Amino acid sequence: MTAFSEAWSLMKMPITSPITDEQVLGGIKQRADFTDPETGEVMDLSGYDLGDSMRVEMKRLNLPSRGERVGRIRDDLGFANIPNHYRNTDVEGGFRRRGVGTALYEMLAHLYAKRGFEVKPTKSWANYDLPALTGDGAELWGDKETWPARDDL
Repeated sequence: MTAFSEAWSLMKMPITSPITDEQVLGGIKQRADFTDPETGEVMDLSGYDLGDSMRVEMKRLNLPSRGERVGRIRDDLGFANIPNHYRNTDVEGGFRRRGVGTALYEMLAHLYAKRGFEVKPTKSWANYDLPALTGDGAELWGDKETWPARDDL
């Protein structure tokens, strides 16, 4: 990895508080702050392990936009609790290229790690041998085969 790539990856990862855990409704909730590198706005990054699915979302905290979701991941493990079965990732247009997608995957990686799983790209329904990544998703993942859980959060 070049020095520029390393610096860019750190800049695009503005999780600015440690990830904390709490038990909610029989599952795990993880939470951290995300600071928008362009505006300095602090947003709520939350992840939920709901047993048969995992949800990660980022919401704005500032009024009047309080509660507005800027990104989310829905990760369904299916009936067999198979990791990386089906995943849908959305980042609102105005918030792309600011580290939101990276932060969402960082939180998902922490949820997966608690179960002893690794986050991998989901497979295509048409050809199960190929990852089901769109253009933006392929760019976000780059050449990673797994999304590692960072130990510095």
